[in-house]
Amino acid sequence: MLTPALFMLAVGMNVPENPSFDYSGVPSLPGATLKTHGVQVDMSTMKVATVTSTSVYKNETNKPVTLTLTIPRRRIGDAQSGNPTFNITALWNNAPIKMAPATEGLNGVKIGTDDKSYSYHSDLVATVSFKAGQTCSLKINYSLPFGRCGYEQKQRIAAYKFDESNPIGLLSISYRYGGPTVFRLPEAQPTDWGWQIGTKGVFARKENFESPGELTYISFYPGGFEPIGGPNKDDN
Repeated sequence: MLTPALFMLAVGMNVPENPSFDYSGVPSLPGATLKTHGVQVDMSTMKVATVTSTSVYKNETNKPVTLTLTIPRRRIGDAQSGNPTFNITALWNNAPIKMAPATEGLNGVKIGTDDKSYSYHSDLVATVSFKAGQTCSLKINYSLPFGRCGYEQKQRIAAYKFDESNPIGLLSISYRYGGPTVFRLPEAQPTDWGWQIGTKGVFARKENFESPGELTYISFYPGGFEPIGGPNKDDN
């Protein structure tokens, strides 16, 4: 179980110092209305964050349509990090869908004026179909090792992206970090999100949500689950 000395929730495209982490976010499906999107980031284990989401889309037209679905697959790291390759499982109306990388072999792009940090992407795409006026569900699941950030990358991080191209009728998001003790509750930004913050996680719910393009994340010190001053075999 996670026993952090410090949690911090930050929202916005400004990333923490010295970052190295993978993440995904809200799927994009132009041509359909995103009615609801619920996501849970489970950080209660020692090394890995497990992300599950359910999106409900509706074809608002009176004709059947076939559309292109894009699932973000992103990385922030140094100039040698390369594109992300982590696995994502997706179900369309409870049936598996076949996905392929939308882009390959792209060079990293510098993040603002930070000469050391680069962003990478290798999003996944698939085709999905609706009947006239049909409502369909998309369920996504993946797990990622905690990323690293901060001075000498002593902090861990888990993140989830909200893209500006995805208006959402009803949004809910939670980061569940568990652990028997939280010595300091996280700081939630932006303050107008109305985060509910507790010793087991943070939660937000918003209606008719339109994001300007924001990266949500929690960074924390691993504290009790790694030897202080000792070698970490996962670093090798």
